[in-house]
Amino acid sequence: MPSATSTPLLESTPQATNMDAREVSLVDSPKDVKGSKQDDSTPNMMAQENLNPKLSIAPLPGRLRMYVPPTNFGAVETNSIYRSGYPTSKNFDFIKSLSIRTILTLVPEPLSEEYITFMEQNHIRHYQIHIPANKDGKINITPETMATALAVVLNRNNHPLLIHCNRGKHRTGCVTACFRKTQHVQNDPAIAEYRDYSYPKCREDDMRFIRSFDPSIVLPIAQSQGWLPTPPPEPNDGFWHLKHHTKIPTYEDVAAIKSTDEHRDQVARISVK
Repeated sequence: MPSATSTPLLESTPQATNMDAREVSLVDSPKDVKGSKQDDSTPNMMAQENLNPKLSIAPLPGRLRMYVPPTNFGAVETNSIYRSGYPTSKNFDFIKSLSIRTILTLVPEPLSEEYITFMEQNHIRHYQIHIPANKDGKINITPETMATALAVVLNRNNHPLLIHCNRGKHRTGCVTACFRKTQHVQNDPAIAEYRDYSYPKCREDDMRFIRSFDPSIVLPIAQSQGWLPTPPPEPNDGFWHLKHHTKIPTYEDVAAIKSTDEHRDQVARISVK
C-alpha cells in the first residue's frame, strides 16, 4: 500500500533537483553559515519572505491612464465645443482631460449624485435644458427652446463646452445642426452631420425641424460672441422673416441665470417647459 506521504515533484526531475538544491543551500540551510545558531523555524520564515516579497507600487501617472470617452463622442469645434451621449463615471477622467468648463444636458431626468459631485469638484457649470424628442410624425422642439440652448452654446465664456443627451444622436444632433446654421452652414451639410451621428436611426422629424429652423432668432447673440464675420442683417431685411412675437432669450438673460438649490451652488440649471 502506498505511503500517505506524497513524493515531492522535484525528485522526479534531476534538473529540478539540482536547481532546488542550489536554492535551498542559499535559503534553507543555516548549517552552511559558520558559527550561526538558528532554531528550526528560521528557514521556513526566510523562505516565506522570499515567496511573498513586499512591493510598493506608485499610482499610475495621469498621462498613462486609459481615458474612455462617452458614447458617440465628437468635436463640434476643436478645443471649444464637444458632443456626446450621457457621461458615466468611467468617462469622468476623459472629460476632465478636456478641461471642460460647462456641460449642457438636453434631457429632463434628475442628475445622479455622482455626476453632480464630479461637476462640483471640477468647477464645471451645468445647464439643463429639456429639448423634447421629435418623433411619431410630430415636431416637438420649439424655436424658443432651441434658441435658449443655443444661447448657452454660443456663449464663449462657457467653453470648453460639452453638449449631451442620452445617446448623443437626436437631441444633441438637432442642437448641433442648428448651431451650424448660425454659422451660415446650409441645410444639406448640417443634416449630413446629423445623419453621421444618428445613423442608422435618423429621424425624419428631426431633419424637418432642422430645415425649418430660422437661425436669425439667435444671430444677434452669435454676432456679439464673434461667431459671424459680418454684422447681422437689419430687421427689415428679407432674411428676418420670422416674427418675434415671443421673448427670445438674449446673451444677458443666460448670463444672469443664478445657481439653484436643487443642483447646489456650483451647478446652474435652466428648466424650459
